Amino acid sequence: MSYPARHPLSRIARRGALALLSSLLALVLGEVVLRVFSRDAFYVWPPHLHQELHPTPDVLPGVNGTSRFEINSIGMRGDELSKARDFRILALGGSTTECLYLDQTEAWPHLLQERLGPRAWVGNAGRSGLHTRHHRLQAEKLLDQLPRMEAVIVLTGVNDLSVRLSQDTAWKPADFTAPKALSGLMQEAFAIQPPRLMDGPFYNKTVLWQMAKSLGRTLQSGGATQDALGRIYETWRRHRHEALRVRQRLPDLGPALAECGDNLRAIARSAALHHARIVFVTQPFLWRDDLPPDLQRLLWLGGVGPFQKEAGHEYYSVSALAAGMDAYNRTLLATCRRIPGAVCVDLAALLPKDTTVFYDDVHFNEAGSRRVAEILAERLAAAPFQGSPPPSAAGRRAIVSE
Repeated sequence: MSYPARHPLSRIARRGALALLSSLLALVLGEVVLRVFSRDAFYVWPPHLHQELHPTPDVLPGVNGTSRFEINSIGMRGDELSKARDFRILALGGSTTECLYLDQTEAWPHLLQERLGPRAWVGNAGRSGLHTRHHRLQAEKLLDQLPRMEAVIVLTGVNDLSVRLSQDTAWKPADFTAPKALSGLMQEAFAIQPPRLMDGPFYNKTVLWQMAKSLGRTLQSGGATQDALGRIYETWRRHRHEALRVRQRLPDLGPALAECGDNLRAIARSAALHHARIVFVTQPFLWRDDLPPDLQRLLWLGGVGPFQKEAGHEYYSVSALAAGMDAYNRTLLATCRRIPGAVCVDLAALLPKDTTVFYDDVHFNEAGSRRVAEILAERLAAAPFQGSPPPSAAGRRAIVSE
């Protein structure tokens, strides 16, 4: 008795169906596992992210060797949080807190942790491009889910200024009561949110989808990807050098400064609700009126429009940028001094404006990061804390009076 031969296409179809079914099962299993281990929480970075960068010293002066960028299980750059480390600090900020191109052990939050002793833990929640709109959301959500923090350090300012200048006449303050605007800020502030809070199609509510989207944004600043060698800075610097026009006068910063102050007060309120000391730190920068040509070649910030993505945009002068950053720093200090118990550190006034600290407009090189950690350790040692005060690396002397 003979049987009809099976057509090759039927075998291919079965194999395809099996492959599709296996893939779907793997995705479902992966989603289940991620939900079990990731908790119903907010993450600034995807947990356990690990990358190696190889910054080029001639592009990033003062940065050498391989840089490890590692995220712990709670979505922050730094060590795992343990019970033994009971003097805990949360560090919020943008790229000058993130310290992307510095090795894990060279970023100032880690160096600060070392200087504060074996009981200290500093969680680095810094991420490129984030500003005070994002920090107020991070302070609210992260402090709700973390064990008690002794302090919250906020180093911020340059991204608020950059957003205001780049958006030009289109800038407007954020409306935190508008669901769509709030949803957009939340997606920028956190790589992963609790799936139950996500809007849109069903796949938006999966941890896998959130992680996939976040990994696509992992090394982005202003929508432009930062590469492992740091060569993107050559492009950004060329864009500034070939500016369509250089603006000498700043726009009206009043409404933007007012919004920044509101955001800082909201961060302080979140810290107070969780009995954490708030530490506001001014934004250091390289800009100054007498900046020599060799240092001007390191600059790339201050553009109008999508200046990182493309050439042919207008830029603000070095003097205008310095004046703008001074205005934001004054706002931060004025806000800080009105908050009972706040620690105010005028870091911008304590660092030289040269390559002993910076590799570009605002980012710290290895020596600059060490100096930042030294100053903050000294300042924290001079401030009274409810828990055991951290030991000082250089004596209990106040750097800046409250």
